[in-house]
Amino acid sequence: MRWRERLCSAVLLSGAWLCAAPGALAPAAEPIDFDKQIAPIFASRCLDCHNGSEPKGKLNLASAAAFTAGGENGPAVVAGKPDESYLWERIEAGEMPPKKPLPENERALIKAWIAAGAHWGTDPIDAYRFTTAVRAGADWWSLQPLVRPQPPAAVDPASVSNPIDAFLQAKLVEKKLGLSPAADRRTLIRRLYFDLIGLPPTPEEVRQFAADESADAYKNLVLEVMDALDCGLYQAECRVRMWQMKKFGPLTTVEKPWVEHILDIIRKDASRKLGCGF
Repeated sequence: MRWRERLCSAVLLSGAWLCAAPGALAPAAEPIDFDKQIAPIFASRCLDCHNGSEPKGKLNLASAAAFTAGGENGPAVVAGKPDESYLWERIEAGEMPPKKPLPENERALIKAWIAAGAHWGTDPIDAYRFTTAVRAGADWWSLQPLVRPQPPAAVDPASVSNPIDAFLQAKLVEKKLGLSPAADRRTLIRRLYFDLIGLPPTPEEVRQFAADESADAYKNLVLEVMDALDCGLYQAECRVRMWQMKKFGPLTTVEKPWVEHILDIIRKDASRKLGCGF
């Protein structure tokens, strides 16, 4: 009888271990990576207001020391207790950021970070590493290294005359849109002239282009117009004017050297007959 009791006890213990095993062996939640998950949120969503010598609410989120010091309402967080943390209360209420509340996935990350102890990472946060709603950061698309992507497969090869067309066609298909009808010769030459020099072609130029039935007629026209202009310098001057218009004022002493550098590059490019540079 004793061996039966031992066997029964062993079975019961095994059952208890099996019941407990899933919970005991369940993988722990992935730890929050401050630099990869929290710092980008702070930099892109918060530091425009909560940084510098006069942060909003006297709460500076740019460094560990400033964050720990809190603001005019006291400590920003209670480590391990998001529900008792002022920062989380404001975020959960949709009051921070005030103009555009955080999306649900970013709110969940911040709450999990506070619950895990609100541990800091690289100190201070590089505010210009990430793009915000009002300025570009180091992650802005135009600041990334150049790559040569593989053009997507053409859905309608007949309408693709160069690799750029393949990218455009793929995006149109994605958006369930189609190409507009092909422009006639008169429209093409007018578009080209207005785009490059801002003036319409002469009637004679229109007649000549309309009468040219060669396959390379448009390509030859583009090269002809570019050669007739000092295209590099012209485009450079246009960009400087656009830059000034966007700023609503003259270039600053800091900006002028950069503008002159760009102009110099394009002038050299034009002198080598390599096209319009940028």
